Amino acid sequence: MIYYTNSDFLTKRIDAHKQFSKNDINHWILPHISLKINEKLLDLGCGTGEQLLRIAKKYPNSKCYGFDISKDSLKILENDSKKNNISNIVLKQGNIDNLYKQINSDTKFDMILSCFALYYSQNISKIVSSIKQLLNSNGKLFVCGPVKGNNKELVKFQSNISESIKKYGPFIVTDVILPEIKKKFSNVVLDYFYNPISFPDPSSLFNYWKSYILYEPEIETQFLEKINEYFSKHDEFVTTKNVIGITAYC
Repeated sequence: MIYYTNSDFLTKRIDAHKQFSKNDINHWILPHISLKINEKLLDLGCGTGEQLLRIAKKYPNSKCYGFDISKDSLKILENDSKKNNISNIVLKQGNIDNLYKQINSDTKFDMILSCFALYYSQNISKIVSSIKQLLNSNGKLFVCGPVKGNNKELVKFQSNISESIKKYGPFIVTDVILPEIKKKFSNVVLDYFYNPISFPDPSSLFNYWKSYILYEPEIETQFLEKINEYFSKHDEFVTTKNVIGITAYC
């Protein structure tokens, strides 16, 4: 299985969620974010700015920093911020495993946000420590990502074709990231988000699968045959996103 982190696949996933999801995840994420005048926020793994653009627009008197490994994603974000006359965003390209070295250590943030990104780190303990170092003494962290049961319907469907999908996991957010956050932060609060995604035809489901972590090139033909067979008997395919939100206070 392949993690797709480039902007094209990321955009396809975001577009599918917008088009076929029952709920808007941003309506769940954004209430966890609050900034005062002149405060600084860092969006770690900001991608194309799905959250960062909204936050920067809502808090024009705060400074919003975006950090991501993808040059293409940051270019899209930069262009969108210009189109929307948003001028309080600062962008930095880099690898999260070198976060502390790539962000000026004199810069302290009042809030750090990381949505569906922190699990790409090769050293969770190190990245959580770096985040803590970059936060002010009264700073706040919000992390969200998939938990057990995420896309369980799609996983079950694919398990009839692929043996490797049966090993899907572990769920790094709950099994690795959450324990590290609890070690390093004094107060941790959990929240959950469940979002059914209803695909109306084989093409929409197939394109989503190809942009997602579950994609296996070697079973592409078989997968397409199976979903065509499925839609010959059903009007839609529903899979559910199960997400955890972790709010941590210094």
